[in-house]
Amino acid sequence: MLPGGSLSSHLKLIADNAQLGDLQSTYLRPLGECIALFQPLVRLMTPGKDDAYPGLKPYAEILGSIVKELDAGKPPIVPEDGKVTPLPDMLSPLGRVALTSLQESPAAVDKQVQQFLDANGLAGPLSAPFQAPVQRVVRLGQSEIEHTLAEYWQAALRPQVEPMLDKFPFNRSAEGTVEPRELEQLKPGEGAFWVAFRSKYGPVCLERSGEFLPRRFPHGALSFPDGMLALVNQLGKVSKTLYGKDGSRVPLDLRVRPLPLSAVDGEIPGTLSFLSAGKSVVYGINSAPTPRPLQVAWWQPDAASVGLEYSTADTGRKQTQSLDVGEVNWSFFRLLARGQTSEPRLVTWTLPGDSGRTSRSIKFEFVDDPWAPLKIRR
Repeated sequence: MLPGGSLSSHLKLIADNAQLGDLQSTYLRPLGECIALFQPLVRLMTPGKDDAYPGLKPYAEILGSIVKELDAGKPPIVPEDGKVTPLPDMLSPLGRVALTSLQESPAAVDKQVQQFLDANGLAGPLSAPFQAPVQRVVRLGQSEIEHTLAEYWQAALRPQVEPMLDKFPFNRSAEGTVEPRELEQLKPGEGAFWVAFRSKYGPVCLERSGEFLPRRFPHGALSFPDGMLALVNQLGKVSKTLYGKDGSRVPLDLRVRPLPLSAVDGEIPGTLSFLSAGKSVVYGINSAPTPRPLQVAWWQPDAASVGLEYSTADTGRKQTQSLDVGEVNWSFFRLLARGQTSEPRLVTWTLPGDSGRTSRSIKFEFVDDPWAPLKIRR
């Protein structure tokens, strides 16, 4: 900020015009009250011995520090696979200046400018010329932050989870199945997806009750790619469903109610129905059915089965008719996919007939939609 600079010259002109001498007379007092607003500027623009303006020196130093950072600051780092690169390191000096401002750090340049204005009593319209350069820098840097985050989401983070979401059970029509190891990236805290997300978006997002929201800054919230936070929050729900807080795998706790066997189609009434996922089984008999727990150890390639037991009319021998899925990952959900869902929680399976037996239908009602924890809308 030199004495001959355009801003300092403009401020000096205003200060000179505000020095009108004694305005205490009856007729001039209203004018004096009007120009009293400019007295802090008059004091600020009092020249020193070398015709410089010592009052402007702190402000000039603030602007000088910005210029120095923009000219000689550390260049941005391109993230490498397998390495965690925090957001500040991915930004240019301009972006880092803006990020510091958005985070309301005491060292932020706009905070320093405000302290200068407060110390000199420069408020209201007098503050605007001093704030404008810094606000311009912050807006430009904010645009860079938004661009950097959007590019990282599209080029790195979203492709990290997209292949998994294209597989079963997230995509029910997919032939490929998600391997348990693929879900490790969603482990709370230590999962690769969350480590990468928090390192980049943590400074500009607020995490509340397990959901991420745009953090509100004095300069306004940042713009994120369409659907980004919606997808991230859905992944968060999947993470909380499949893992405990310590990162351990937890089974899916379903509650199932078998329908009365008298409602099952077939020539011979059934005596027992069953629905199994690995070692966990729910049985139904001809009594008032109540919801029963069914635990699905999703990470284990267990077998899953639904079926009906009945006695033949001629010999009374017990027969079993079932629909089975072998020991594969997500076998229980493969079994669910083979049923017909007439409403979100009622599933009907058709048990195949063989050896002269006719096909039969069997129904189980879930207390909650079993697919709900794994539904991802993109």
